[in-house]
Amino acid sequence: MKLHPGAWLVWLAAVAVFAYAVSDPLYVLLGLGVVLLVHLAFPATDGVRAVRMFVIGGCVLLMLRLVLVVLAPNPGTTVIFTLPHIDLPRFLGGLSIGGPVNEEVVAASFVEGLRLILVLAAFGVFNAHADVASLVRSVPSVFRDAGLVVSIAFAFVPGMLRTVRDVRDAQRLRDERGFRRLAPSLAVPVLGLSLERALLLAESMDARGYGGASSTNAGRTTLVGGLVALLASIVAWAAGWHPVATVLALAGVVAVVWSLREAAAASGTTRYFVSKLRAIDGVVMAVSLVVLVLASRIGGSYNPYPRFSMPAFSVGAALFTLLLAAPALAGSL
Repeated sequence: MKLHPGAWLVWLAAVAVFAYAVSDPLYVLLGLGVVLLVHLAFPATDGVRAVRMFVIGGCVLLMLRLVLVVLAPNPGTTVIFTLPHIDLPRFLGGLSIGGPVNEEVVAASFVEGLRLILVLAAFGVFNAHADVASLVRSVPSVFRDAGLVVSIAFAFVPGMLRTVRDVRDAQRLRDERGFRRLAPSLAVPVLGLSLERALLLAESMDARGYGGASSTNAGRTTLVGGLVALLASIVAWAAGWHPVATVLALAGVVAVVWSLREAAAASGTTRYFVSKLRAIDGVVMAVSLVVLVLASRIGGSYNPYPRFSMPAFSVGAALFTLLLAAPALAGSL
């Protein structure tokens, strides 16, 4: 069963907040396993390679981070090994390279890399299984242009992978083997096919009259007034005028919402079909919102300084991390 793209978006936000709030590597690894479980719970699609690409890219960034940390002078108390020490000339910044490498810095860099891999893996799962076109159809009409740009950005990685696959298939048909030897020859055809597809997209949008409608200024004055009221509320709050700041903030929010309604009514955009939320979509969104709100309260922080120590583990926090597997319920139905 497919999941509503809005539910996928809320789940992706929950994973991102979880990776930001939790620094314990045990929970981060568990979260990474949960994300991969969600990926395997759904049928394979053309975007499967996107997940692999994002995970590999995250691992490369992790290794690069570890190399840079090892080469740079780092604080800590537990020395693992010592590298030759080199002082660069002053015209190169006078940096020091090498010296003692400590467990605390390596552990902290490893944890940060794991958190990045978690976010990239979740983004790859979103690219592989979410219906981006349906998400754009669900966007309010006033945000139609922004939704189109975002949808094109989300479709960039799967489209690029399809282009690389087509070029590799053509090379195999010509009996050209060896990816390492042929990797430089991928650049020109992939770039050419990408530009060709971009031109086809632009021509199809032009043929459908996209952007031909006259722009409207409906609600623009109200929107500007609401934004000014919100900025004034920040100034009033900083000055200690809390009642005035509250009134200005409420007035600004009301004005912004009203201006968006006016702009949506004047846009004249219609939809042929809009995906509807089902019960399983509501469950996934509710569970993801619980993770999003309570991620910072599970006590999943880890700090290897001033002396390296093993991270703590709690069954309750582990069960909380398993809530990220909510989309797998839809994949199993």
